[in-house]
Amino acid sequence: MSEKELSLKNYINVMLEWKWLVICITVVSMLIATVFVFISPEVYKGNAMLELPFIPQAQIGNWLSTTSNGVVFDGLSFSPDEIANFVKSNAFLEIISKDCKIPFSSIQSFLTVNPVKNTKILSITFENSDKDNIRKFFTDLMIKLQSSQYGVLYNKEKEFLTNYKVSLQHQIQENEKVLYSAKKVINLINQKMPNDIDSFILYSKDLSEYSELSDKQNVLTDKLIAIESVLNNTHGFNYISGVYIENKPVKPKKLFNIAVAGTAGFFFAILLAFFLEYMQGSEDKNRTEKTTGDSNK
Repeated sequence: MSEKELSLKNYINVMLEWKWLVICITVVSMLIATVFVFISPEVYKGNAMLELPFIPQAQIGNWLSTTSNGVVFDGLSFSPDEIANFVKSNAFLEIISKDCKIPFSSIQSFLTVNPVKNTKILSITFENSDKDNIRKFFTDLMIKLQSSQYGVLYNKEKEFLTNYKVSLQHQIQENEKVLYSAKKVINLINQKMPNDIDSFILYSKDLSEYSELSDKQNVLTDKLIAIESVLNNTHGFNYISGVYIENKPVKPKKLFNIAVAGTAGFFFAILLAFFLEYMQGSEDKNRTEKTTGDSNK
């Protein structure tokens, strides 16, 4: 028999000798884990994809010179990392904790906020033992974000663009009236073409004014189309597909925890068995040496 086979046989003999110890410790570990998982409160998870405020740039030239803040308007977009850090900040979470009546430590420990790669979207998950608390959290989160500096800035810029659109529509209507009157004059003159220099000069002037009014109308219409396109693609804070709350609890993982406890108990019992076997062997050796020494005397 090889040395390896002998060693393996010794290990097996030790385990068989202490088998009841191994079995008892493993079973006790699993029983303790079973009691623990059944008395632990069930935890549910809610998750949502949060779309950040966005206003696209205009599609034609420098059609809009300044915003309400007095700076050149080139769209509005926020960094996902910046918003994620804001949502996770203690000051922001304390406000939500107070309004929702959920302990601050509970929100801080069970809230996860991660930017979705290459998008302007945040993935938000929140765990709690009460589904109503999860609903209240996500509802209040949206309210607080909309009233935050980011939401206020978005609403301010959108309001400015909306007012600018109304102004353009009014200008187009007024210009249309003037253009219509100028066209009637041109049509009347066309019915009887001028036959002297002075009349011809006046006719040329009317044509030039009509042309300028037409160009202005085209420019205003292009601006209106551009701003309507911007507003149609504008959005504030928004939950994509709403908030999803899982029906089954995510914690505790009963079978998993029991299996882990049983495995840990099993290996601990084996180590204890080898330790006890070693201690017992040492005692037998000392006893044998002592008996041999007394015999020699």
